[in-house]
Amino acid sequence: NSDNPVLPAGQLDLVDKLSDRQNSQFTSNQELLFPDFDETLDPITNTIINLDTDPVAPDLQGIIITPPMNRNGALLSAARFFNRFEDGLNPTHFGHLTPIELKLISEWLDIGGQYYNNPFDAPEN
Repeated sequence: NSDNPVLPAGQLDLVDKLSDRQNSQFTSNQELLFPDFDETLDPITNTIINLDTDPVAPDLQGIIITPPMNRNGALLSAARFFNRFEDGLNPTHFGHLTPIELKLISEWLDIGGQYYNNPFDAPEN
């Protein structure tokens, strides 16, 4: 039933909306690069609870989700991100990104995974 909420696969929410944690950046950027608390489905209300931002009952315990990418470089992102796109390691992800796309992401991480191309576009805070 499409009316029922569904938890994001792998606790990775790559939606095109501003983040609850950093309202000047998109959720997808926060999910890929920064630790997050997991989400859970409230069995009583049948709603998704983000244990990072939503007030929840004290008996709901979350775990910290390690981000799949590391802003300290592509090499540190290999195990949790790039290896998922290798042939034979994960057939569900192989072929979803081209070698050129993977190289671009790798280079972006190697220069620090910056959010703004122009530092003057970044908010002052």
